[in-house]
Amino acid sequence: MMANVQAVSPIGQLPGSGGIGRRSSAPRSQYGSPTHYGSRPNSRVSFSDGSGKPHSRQNSGGRLPRPPSQPRGSPDGSSGRERPPSVRSLHEKVEMSEFLSPAVKTAVRRWKRFHEEKVRERFKERRQSKKLYVQNVQIEKKKLARKIPIDVLALEWMNDNKVTVDARAYLLEKLLPTLILGVEKLLMEVDKRNLAEEMEVNPNFNPINYLAQYLMRNNPKYSNFPEASPYIRGLREVTDEIKNHVFSFEDNRLAKVKAEARKKREEQVRQETLRTKERLARSGRIREHFTDWILDEENEVETHIIHTALKNFKEVLDQLPPDIGKGVNLDAYLKPLNKEKLEAAEFVEYLRNLVTEMTPELFAELMTHMSQCATSYRRAAILEARKEILMELFKACDHATIGIIDRHRVLGLFKAFYDKQAWVNKRHFRNPRRWPVVELDEVGDDESSIAEESNVSSRMSGSVADSRPGTADLSPSTPTEQAKDEGTVEEVDQTKPKIDESVEQPEETASKESSEVLQPPTTDEGEDKPQDTTAADGEDGTGQELPEEKKSEEATDAVDKEADEDEEGAKESHPQTAATGRTTAVSFDEEAIATKDKEKKLSLKSPVKTPTSRSGSVAASAFDQNTLNTSQFVALIEVFLGDDPPEEVVQAVIKFIQEGYVETEEEKFSRLQKARREEQLAKRKVMMDQLFDKWDNDGSGFLDLDELHSVMSKFKENMEKKIVAKAKQMLDKEDNDHRLSKTEFKRYLEVVCSLLPGGEDNFDPLVEFLMTSVERSYEERIRGQARKKWLAQIQQAAETSGASMDPVYKSVFNSLYKDSEQHGRGKRISGNIAMLERNDTAPGRGPTCLRYVASTPDDAHFMVNKIMYRDMKGISFTSVDSGKPIHVPRVQNHGNIMFWNPERQEEDRQGSFIVIPLKDHRKRVFGTMGIDTLNDPQEKSIFITHEISFFQGVAKAFSSAFQYVDIRRKTLRIAESAVSWIHRRSPHVQEISVYIVEPDDKLEDFILRRMLTTDKAGNIETHDHPTKLERKENLFRDYLFRCVDNSETITADAYGHRHTAFPLRDSEGHCVALVDISIGDLKHLPSHENKEVQRMLKLLQYAHKEVSLETEGKEQKVVLEAEKNSEESRIDIMFDRIMLTDLRETVGKLNLRAFAELKSYKDPPKVIHDILASVLSLFYQDKSEVGGELEEYNNCKQYVNQDLIKKIEEFDPTALEAIGAVNRVAARLKEVPHGAVAKHGSLPAQHLYNWAFVCLSLLEHTSKMKMNQKQPLADTPPPGSAMSGGITEQ
Repeated sequence: MMANVQAVSPIGQLPGSGGIGRRSSAPRSQYGSPTHYGSRPNSRVSFSDGSGKPHSRQNSGGRLPRPPSQPRGSPDGSSGRERPPSVRSLHEKVEMSEFLSPAVKTAVRRWKRFHEEKVRERFKERRQSKKLYVQNVQIEKKKLARKIPIDVLALEWMNDNKVTVDARAYLLEKLLPTLILGVEKLLMEVDKRNLAEEMEVNPNFNPINYLAQYLMRNNPKYSNFPEASPYIRGLREVTDEIKNHVFSFEDNRLAKVKAEARKKREEQVRQETLRTKERLARSGRIREHFTDWILDEENEVETHIIHTALKNFKEVLDQLPPDIGKGVNLDAYLKPLNKEKLEAAEFVEYLRNLVTEMTPELFAELMTHMSQCATSYRRAAILEARKEILMELFKACDHATIGIIDRHRVLGLFKAFYDKQAWVNKRHFRNPRRWPVVELDEVGDDESSIAEESNVSSRMSGSVADSRPGTADLSPSTPTEQAKDEGTVEEVDQTKPKIDESVEQPEETASKESSEVLQPPTTDEGEDKPQDTTAADGEDGTGQELPEEKKSEEATDAVDKEADEDEEGAKESHPQTAATGRTTAVSFDEEAIATKDKEKKLSLKSPVKTPTSRSGSVAASAFDQNTLNTSQFVALIEVFLGDDPPEEVVQAVIKFIQEGYVETEEEKFSRLQKARREEQLAKRKVMMDQLFDKWDNDGSGFLDLDELHSVMSKFKENMEKKIVAKAKQMLDKEDNDHRLSKTEFKRYLEVVCSLLPGGEDNFDPLVEFLMTSVERSYEERIRGQARKKWLAQIQQAAETSGASMDPVYKSVFNSLYKDSEQHGRGKRISGNIAMLERNDTAPGRGPTCLRYVASTPDDAHFMVNKIMYRDMKGISFTSVDSGKPIHVPRVQNHGNIMFWNPERQEEDRQGSFIVIPLKDHRKRVFGTMGIDTLNDPQEKSIFITHEISFFQGVAKAFSSAFQYVDIRRKTLRIAESAVSWIHRRSPHVQEISVYIVEPDDKLEDFILRRMLTTDKAGNIETHDHPTKLERKENLFRDYLFRCVDNSETITADAYGHRHTAFPLRDSEGHCVALVDISIGDLKHLPSHENKEVQRMLKLLQYAHKEVSLETEGKEQKVVLEAEKNSEESRIDIMFDRIMLTDLRETVGKLNLRAFAELKSYKDPPKVIHDILASVLSLFYQDKSEVGGELEEYNNCKQYVNQDLIKKIEEFDPTALEAIGAVNRVAARLKEVPHGAVAKHGSLPAQHLYNWAFVCLSLLEHTSKMKMNQKQPLADTPPPGSAMSGGITEQ
């Protein structure tokens, strides 16, 4: 029966329960059975009935449950004696079976699980006990082996038989030790039974069974009894000896295999041991490294910071040799984690998974990179906390509460504070009279920058002690006097510790610092130049003019000293730690050590705050030479404070600026009035843009002048009609030109407002009147909004294209497609774009030609890269010459249309065609855009008025986009020339990268594109697919984004290297590109290299400004003959031409007195002779040949006169007559290194060398251009090769 079913608990029956355990208390269901919500509390079978009580067998020893039909009489639920099961009715049994529900399935599963767990635990225990037993046996064997002597009888197994040596080794190791003892035991038993003399078999003794029993009972795996025998001990020794013999036989292949297998096993064990040790060492290194990321009392580090540092390690991998970084896939490990912060254990586990498969060299590189990132992270935390303090300081200085303060006043406070400081504090700051604190245009010719940072750091020399306030009162003296003074100091201070002579020490830095201590505080706010204590050129300290010979001698000594300093600075290495990259200070005497220890004790701890990505905006701050906003003020103070200033010094600067920045009421009122004026102009600009966009519904970029004039004449009920007509005449528009551009429209409104009574007060009423005067239907408004959106996408494509025209072409054609589908009645259109070029391939067919650079897919095969000449059919040149669009409604009726598709039949030449000229800001035509409907199957597909207006808007938008991309392309080409010059003149520059700035609407910020990079050798690489840098992914390169935010130069350390980010600004002061210069682990460049870098960057900024002004409509500046050939050649040599112009002015300032030094040489150094001869070779080519007059220096001196300076100022190295001197000039200058010129200390020779070097570069470029012109040009150059050139006036 079902009532007899029961399950046995795996734990066993409880005593006193009668074989059935009590059920645990649990809530009951509506039928009275316990409810267990998932699984039962035990494995016993439970029954339930309808009475709501547990089964009677749960409480009484084996009684059956009461059926549901039984009356409830007694308290226990029974009315009398219960009937036995045998006499129950069938109805009761069926009814009871419906209510009884055993739960056997779950109980069986639980029992099986418990049983398996018990068996598994028992198995583990037995295996562990067996393992311990085997270990104990081995230990007992070793102990027993030490006590038992060796039996010499075992040596009989040793013989010279090479054939049996392998078999003997196997038998001695595996079988004989136990078998011999068994045979011995058998023989002893035979003697004991006296069976040795009997010839008959004893039925009671079987020797084979006896020996088998012995072998089984003494298995070597479980018994160490054989080890107790001296004979067996001897066998072990013999076995080891035989094994050595086995491996010495060349013909024993099995032995070799075994030996190799053993070696492999040993090697595997050794490798596994080494891997374990390496794994533990790496975990310890990572655990120690975790503390580098901790800020203050926090014991966690943000996950995204570590993730960013690891992602940036890819850049390090790209620079490592292939054998080190090969096979490392960081992307497989860099998975985003759910946690925002990591603790120490999580940090170790996260990095340990990454470094498991890394080689030791690669792991070392990773830890070095992570340590550098941790240093940058702590530095960023200090700057983040300091930023809030400086922002509060800005608010305190902004008395007018307009968000800007006076920049020159702040710089003046910097100079005053800097001049008042002693050397101990001054060394922490950057000189406020030098770049990058001030702009390159504000730095004098005698100032330097990167070469002399704020912290003199580890490059301090013995002369530093002389620059302390106590010894800074030395007046400038001649080199001989200085030598005498140094000798005196050496004799007096013999007790002081000497400096290690192996460390080269620059002397000029200390002398400059000592002279700066003597400078009085600057009180004039507008003065940027320092008050030098040294004498001016040509004068002594009393203002009297020095003799010429003395001046020349002092100049030579000064340049020699500077060159020595440069050479020392180039050769010295910086003591740095691999983890932090910080310089190790060098002490020189006991006083310096005491001062430093005192600073450490008294130094306050800099506050820190978890750094966040400093949010920027698409519209970054524009640089203004007169004002500073909040972010620019913070950045300027950070630059002035240097790398790692003590906190008390920072507080002193803040206090000094807060107390010293004072404005009068007039200044505050003037600044407030200026701010309100700028705000009003900005508001009016926005209002006029909105008004123009409302009138220009189709986005053509032009307004109808007659329509606008008629509406404006109704202003104030026609009372100002004459004034409006007068303003129209003042526009100076041509009679046939009835269109107004946006610029002309703004000027028209300004003229009208100025002529109306009340002046500018009429602006708001006039704009409101014009806004309400124009009415558009719903269809026109919808159409205008869509078209303006598409036109904006064209400009956006240009801004985010990475200086490529392909996205712009695609956006233009997409706009045409969308408009034809939605507002052109579904026309199927085709479009093409052609650029106007000089006709160098076939000059007889016209001076210019049109090259098709882009087309829609239907016509791309027939048109792209094709050239249209003036003697060919077509209306494109008519549009180019007139500067007006030409519309042909029916192509089949026009006889002057060029069909590029030769397969097009006559009946397929139906449709409409329009050509629109493309113009720049000066309204010069540089190309055409053609649109047609020849592929449209409809017969009547003529363009209507609003479509033509939109096409004109597309052409105007494309022109603006083209100019935007063009200026960036030109900037990159000029930057490429500047970068090559920097590497050529500054060998200590490690790497240079050029970035362009692009907006990103998705991020509401800007991004940087790495367009150009160089390596240590100066090799330039231009990236066709430049990578993007986002702010949130480049926390450790935040200096690049801060440079763009503030449009100011930023100097910072990134990944252990010193970087300087220099911005290239547009006409409004915004940063559009930047140059990132890395000097490696150096803290500063040598002086002459630093000056060259500054000069190149200054000229690069000037060249970018010139290109920007040309794009905005300024006349092109053509100086050299090569610039007249083509636009490409002009851009290629623009930087060299600007350098040449600058050097012309520099050489022109030299007079005959300056050249007297060159004439005074009787036997000059070879460098001086080569420089002068190379300069004269450009003017006297017939005398520069081998054996000519210029081979003698006395002959060269005769040509050094005023006429030479005049020739230098007028010389054009790109002219045809100068090309012949390339080889002779190159041969002479090749042996003259740049640093050697400064070492000889001749200022005129330095200027002449620079001028000759630039001339040589231009000569080589011109020679290459002439050779390329002689070669035949290809008929189909690559697309986009002609960006501009050959532009005709309207």
